Amino acid sequence: MKLLSWNVNHRTQRKPIPDLIPEAIQALAPDLLVLTEYVRGPSHADFLARLANIGLRHVLISPEVRGENSVLIVCRRSLAPGGVSAPAVAPSMPYNFLHVELPEDRLQVMGIRIPDYSRQAQMRKACWDWFCSVAAEVVSDPTVIIGDFNSDPNYSKSRCGDRFEKLVEEGWRLAMPEEGASYWSPNNHAVRLDHAFVSKHNLVLSSRYITHVAGLTLANRCGSMLPDHAALEVIIENAKDYIVDGCRRLLEMVRILHRQGYERLRINPGMSPSGCHWRCEFLPSEMTIADDFNRHISRSMETARYSSGNLKNYFGWTDAASDLPADLAVKFIERFPDLAKASTGRDPEYAKWYSMMLAMTAPDGIIYFYADYPLPDDHLPVHNRPDMRIPFPPLGTERPEVL
Repeated sequence: MKLLSWNVNHRTQRKPIPDLIPEAIQALAPDLLVLTEYVRGPSHADFLARLANIGLRHVLISPEVRGENSVLIVCRRSLAPGGVSAPAVAPSMPYNFLHVELPEDRLQVMGIRIPDYSRQAQMRKACWDWFCSVAAEVVSDPTVIIGDFNSDPNYSKSRCGDRFEKLVEEGWRLAMPEEGASYWSPNNHAVRLDHAFVSKHNLVLSSRYITHVAGLTLANRCGSMLPDHAALEVIIENAKDYIVDGCRRLLEMVRILHRQGYERLRINPGMSPSGCHWRCEFLPSEMTIADDFNRHISRSMETARYSSGNLKNYFGWTDAASDLPADLAVKFIERFPDLAKASTGRDPEYAKWYSMMLAMTAPDGIIYFYADYPLPDDHLPVHNRPDMRIPFPPLGTERPEVL
């Protein structure tokens, strides 16, 4: 899911919203958009219509009152109001916070702008105290908190810069872009004011500050009618779904290799001692001849090993995270030439069993042969599918001698 946060600044709503803003949003193509410092102006209805035309049809806005900014959230999927609202710890706080839920994604999003209050330290501290208390309450739920925090992690404690590290210590992932800034002060000092905190139910695949897109300038540092913040783009995925998808892609890769003549390639999957990670070894048939699936009679060549703890960095590769099973098959042959050669040849019974196993466990089942806890002795267990019973594969065979 691609989330985008952009402080559009109230100056852009005193007159009709410049075409730049919807054009930039269309070019960035977010799944969910959080606009901070939003004020309902004369072009509000037209603006929402333009967003709807690009698929952002679901809309919620924080409480509105004259003289205050609001938070607008629009999404491609359905939105429901969340149960958290901001108290009046500071005059602007209740209007600069919006809690929504995405039922289809089992995710809640909190759009926020912590008002600057740079000359009112106690009021700023009160806002941060409230925010941190809410963050502590929801860190155990699938949550993203995103917006303009008016603070940089490098700021002093008096300016609440220390709160970022504390939130990370409490279990939040700070989706910090590796480079760039989101705001430039009048003296051109670059700072990072826009942030996203992501609970550990989701993985942060990427984050970046965007100042230009499709020939458009998103962060205008001097113009009075354009936003003066860069947009923050954060791409996340449900951690469990992402890991399972990675495991299944490797399993699907093996079926493709079987069809390409590498039928003697086998898998030896199991659970780590902690039970947190799925491990899988890829090896030729003759290395699996044993009384059970935990012992192999030969270690004459390097096998390929994977752990789900490495996510989609398969076998230590850094260029395959988005690869489909067919792409992985090509790289597997290229990067494990000895293993591929040893796996060449016919093993029709195993290939038949393997294809059946994949079909039975689709779309998210992951089989395993071993674990540090008792396993059934009459079938293979399936992670995510405890009611499923997969028969054992046929025994490994010696490689036929070539005359």
